[in-house]
Amino acid sequence: MRTTTIVTGVLLFLLGPIFFALGGEHKSPTAFIPSIFGLALIVCGALATTTKSTKIAMHIAVVVAFLGVLGSMRFVSKWPGLLSSGDLSTKLGPLSGLLLFLLCGFFVVRSVLWFLGNRAARPIA
Repeated sequence: MRTTTIVTGVLLFLLGPIFFALGGEHKSPTAFIPSIFGLALIVCGALATTTKSTKIAMHIAVVVAFLGVLGSMRFVSKWPGLLSSGDLSTKLGPLSGLLLFLLCGFFVVRSVLWFLGNRAARPIA
């Protein structure tokens, strides 16, 4: 799970500079919001070295990713507009938000399944 956390974090971190560079004359520092979530996930993944720290770091990572899902839910309804023709630079914000939603949502679901698998594997005391 540590690797999944770091890879998801790196993907999110890269979204910021990519979308900022593509922004053209519509560049905004808000393009780096996914990078903030990505940096937090990278740190959590890096901190997950021992069994005890893995537990804490993964729980914090899931909370961060869940906040990313909640914060980007408003972009989910805008995805049909991304398919229409028009200026690409005006669609970058919703596209970045949609990718944040998808990556964080994937991570939350994957983490919950991992938590459940670990719980089922523990001996009953």
